[in-house]
Amino acid sequence: MQRPPQHVGFGRVKRIHERRVIALRDGTQIVIGGLPLPRQSEMFDPAISFVPRPGNETSLSQAVHGAADLGFMHPCTLANLACRETTIEAKVKQHAPFGAQHAVAVLVDLLKFAGGCFGGLIEEIGQEALQIELVVFHCAPLVSYKTNYYKRNRFRKGAEMTSHTKPSTMITAATTSGTHPGYMPGFGNDFETEALPGALPQGMNSPQKCNYGLYGEQLSGTAFTAPSHANERTWCYRIRPSVKHSGRYARIDLPYWKSAPHIPKDVTSLGQYRWDPVPHSDEKLTWLTGMRTMTTAGDVNTQVGMASHIYLVTDSMVDSYFYSADSELLIVPQEGSLRFCTELGVMDIAPQEIAIIPRGLVYRVEVLDGPARGFVCENYGQKFHLPSRGPIGANCMANRRDFKTPVAAFEDREVPSTVTIKWCGQFHETKIGHSPLDVVAWHGNYAPVKYDLNTYCPVGAVLFDHPDPSIFTVLTAPSGVEGTANIDFVLFRDRWMVAEDTFRPPWYHKNIMSELMGNIHGQYDAKPKGFVPGGMSLHNMMLPHGPDRNAFEGASNAELAPHKLDNTMSFMFETRFPQHLTEFAAKEAPLQDDYIDCWESLEKNFDGTPGKK
Repeated sequence: MQRPPQHVGFGRVKRIHERRVIALRDGTQIVIGGLPLPRQSEMFDPAISFVPRPGNETSLSQAVHGAADLGFMHPCTLANLACRETTIEAKVKQHAPFGAQHAVAVLVDLLKFAGGCFGGLIEEIGQEALQIELVVFHCAPLVSYKTNYYKRNRFRKGAEMTSHTKPSTMITAATTSGTHPGYMPGFGNDFETEALPGALPQGMNSPQKCNYGLYGEQLSGTAFTAPSHANERTWCYRIRPSVKHSGRYARIDLPYWKSAPHIPKDVTSLGQYRWDPVPHSDEKLTWLTGMRTMTTAGDVNTQVGMASHIYLVTDSMVDSYFYSADSELLIVPQEGSLRFCTELGVMDIAPQEIAIIPRGLVYRVEVLDGPARGFVCENYGQKFHLPSRGPIGANCMANRRDFKTPVAAFEDREVPSTVTIKWCGQFHETKIGHSPLDVVAWHGNYAPVKYDLNTYCPVGAVLFDHPDPSIFTVLTAPSGVEGTANIDFVLFRDRWMVAEDTFRPPWYHKNIMSELMGNIHGQYDAKPKGFVPGGMSLHNMMLPHGPDRNAFEGASNAELAPHKLDNTMSFMFETRFPQHLTEFAAKEAPLQDDYIDCWESLEKNFDGTPGKK
């Protein structure tokens, strides 16, 4: 096989490391080879090869999943190989269609299995391994390969700045991509990632010719002239430019997905409302057909406001892709797990996690564990960012390092596909002949991200009184009024209550903001009954709300010892705009007609005489 230009002219590197794993599982032999090094005949020999059981015929993707089940393969390797549906005939060795980068990924993973951890992993996942052999030879560190590669590759402009010998007395990190395989840590910072070595230009954005014959393309999430601290964009290096993922559009109807302004004449939005969980049905629903809008606020055409949705998903999107030109989506799973395969990488999310999909990013949604149900905040306005901590300082609340952005992953599939776009509240569809998820490498700060809500560190009163709920803000999307958000995403998770002589649940109040709450799991302290996991409530602007009688009496008479609120996780989408109910929320969703009665039993305690009653 002829070498591409970037592999010509490598200097010789002394071999120091080589590792090989041979696994026999259900009669199929999975062989993971050593690291191919420059100027060696095996430069394009397989990093991974498969030998099936005699008389057996299996697909390459099945064999790859077998290796992943045993923990021998990096997730990115699996993602790239699984799309290759090459058939393996009995007694015929087939080679993986990629080269050295997969050996690197495999070696990085194998380093984690030292000390006999293979058996523990297999026992943990319940797989049976007939034979496992680990052969280790003393040979060459990965840095030797990378150093030589950077020096010789003309697509690595400026890379020599970081290609140097480390002090012999220091032990350096084995990877620069963080501690969670498949993800990079941070929120709003610049990332760089490549699925193939040398695909990402260094020291420039738009070379005359990109490596691998890729196209350079910028995805801008803000205006070109936005202030530098707020400017967001990502450079993508892709198999085809996005103009090839777009053709003539035909308008389609997704009747349950509504956009603001949407004010039905026969629906009253003024009031305090609460819903039981929207139930699943026998209907097969994808991410698009399963979206159910509950409220809208603002105006999608002027890019202010939001919409809140419930999603009900049973089926994966197959050769179907979507992006919203209207909004970024904040996704809060409540039941089941989903996989978001995006242009910039792959994210899996489950309950007690959230994900943000930026405006304009193409993706498809697959069901990992279904049926899936959850909440979506569709943000028409400025992007979500972390709130200013003020005197709280540099720590607590949501920390940037706990947000995870996926590494690059791409598909090169020629298959009839559909791309749906949401634009100014309307949905349109176009047909293409390939997968649009073809970004091989990218760098920038405009990217999808996920976050584990269990890493949120709440801050509260440690002596007396109850602070405003804004103290629990995870993310905020600003409006044109300083300190008044287009949207706040607020989390009420387990925490300690220690305030002295204090009514500890949320107090009674009216608010300029409109508050839509959802229960992810457990019991909410202000509403011990009725607000169940999967349920929602809406308290619109300047409408009073607060604890029901049971919560009030319980908190008013409780012994004020330190107490931990446990097994609880609820959230709030709060906006400066009034939220209008949709027809679905008012007429089809399981509305609790008696919710307003939860305050009916509150009694007058005032009798004109002093003293606590």
